[in-house]
Amino acid sequence: MEGFFDTERGKIFYIVEGKGKPILMIHGFADNSNYMKFLSSKLNGYTRVMIDLPCHGKSADFSFEIDELVKYLESLMENLSLTRFSVLGHSLGALIAEYFTIKSERVDRGIFISPTTRIDDKIIDIISSWVSDPDETFKYAYDEEYLRENFESVRAFEEENEYDFSRFSYIAETFMNFNIENLYSEKECLSIIAENDKIFGKEYHENMKKIFPECRFEYIHGGHSLITENPDEVSEKIKSFMEK
Repeated sequence: MEGFFDTERGKIFYIVEGKGKPILMIHGFADNSNYMKFLSSKLNGYTRVMIDLPCHGKSADFSFEIDELVKYLESLMENLSLTRFSVLGHSLGALIAEYFTIKSERVDRGIFISPTTRIDDKIIDIISSWVSDPDETFKYAYDEEYLRENFESVRAFEEENEYDFSRFSYIAETFMNFNIENLYSEKECLSIIAENDKIFGKEYHENMKKIFPECRFEYIHGGHSLITENPDEVSEKIKSFMEK
C-alpha cells in the first residue's frame, strides 16, 4: 500500500509493506523510500512504513522545524492505526530517528544505521561538494571495494533516484548545526555502525552511549551506505534486536 499523508505544510509520501510489529523507516539526505526497500525486503514479519522526507522523492517541498516533523510522522502512524512503533533511520534519517526516539512517547525503540549525533560544518562542506559534483557522493557514500565491484549497479540506482539539490534549500536551515548531544533517553536502541564510514566517522557517534545508555552497538564491514552494501547482515542485526 502506498499513498500521501496531508500535513498543514504539504504532502508526505509513504509506503506500507508487511504485517507484524511496526517500524517507521526514515531514509537519509538525498535518498528516498526506494533506498529503504533494500532493507524492507529482508524484514518480513514486520509492518514497514517507509516515507519520503519532505523535499525528497515524491513528497512535497516545504520547510519545517524538527518538532513539526515528529508531529507529522506521529500523525501518519496514527492514521495507519499504528500508535506504538519502533523508528529506524539511516544517516540524516538516523539523526531524525534519534531525536524522534527521545521526544516521542509513541516510540518504543530506536534503530540507527550509520548514525551521527550532530550535523556540523564538516558535514555541510561534504554536502556542498555533492552539489558541485554529484559523483563525489560515490566517494563518500560507499566502501571502496564494494564500489569497485558494483559500480555499474550503484551508478544505475543513483541515476534512477537522482536528487535535485535545489530542493534542499527548504530544509537546510533546519539541519545545519542540528545536534542531540544535550539530550538523553533510557529507551532501548540499536546503533549499526559502518567500519569504513567516510561521512560519519567515530567522532560523530562517540557520544551516543551518553545520550542512549541502553544502546547496543554493532559494527559491520562496509561504507556509509550499509543498507545497499550489506542488507542481509544489517537486517539480521535488526531482527535480533527486535526479537529479544
